[in-house]
Amino acid sequence: MPPPDSQEMTPEQEDSAPGKRLIFFGEEPYHLVEQIPQEGELMPDFLLWQFHNGIGQSVSRDDLIQQETPALFCCMHSVDGKVGVRQARRVERLLSDFDGYVRGILVSSDLPFTQNRFVNFETLSYLTAASDYRGHFGRAFGVHVEELALLARSLFVTDRKGVLTHIDIVSEFGDEPDYMSAMHALADIL
Repeated sequence: MPPPDSQEMTPEQEDSAPGKRLIFFGEEPYHLVEQIPQEGELMPDFLLWQFHNGIGQSVSRDDLIQQETPALFCCMHSVDGKVGVRQARRVERLLSDFDGYVRGILVSSDLPFTQNRFVNFETLSYLTAASDYRGHFGRAFGVHVEELALLARSLFVTDRKGVLTHIDIVSEFGDEPDYMSAMHALADIL
């Protein structure tokens, strides 16, 4: 039984309580589930899905580690939003400076078919689309928006061994991540 002088928290106090992580769409708060991994840690285990030429396949942490290539995860809730298009185009341009020495993975909550349409229309060369429509990646990386079952806009950089060297999670749905910090993190590990 709680002490007599304790009070139940209001929803506003709950949202600002330690450990609660929020992102916003305008003034509306949404909760992120799970904990964010820390820089210096091995990236969490995850599964993403792709569908090409009638064949479905998964992408996992072990797949990336076996390639021994630095990776940049460009995460967004959808490739169909204006900000998502700008984010993908910007990351594609910046990854071209690394001339294929970095694996770029465009992760969204869209179905693989939507991602394929987007990649073909945008003619992306340095970003490979992988779908998190089941939310596995978002939960593992702490960027799954609980109420909407979507990804928060974010960038993650890993080195050749799969260790996280840069994490940027945007707190407002309409904002873009800090691209240059991610590119500096990549340059530092190459």
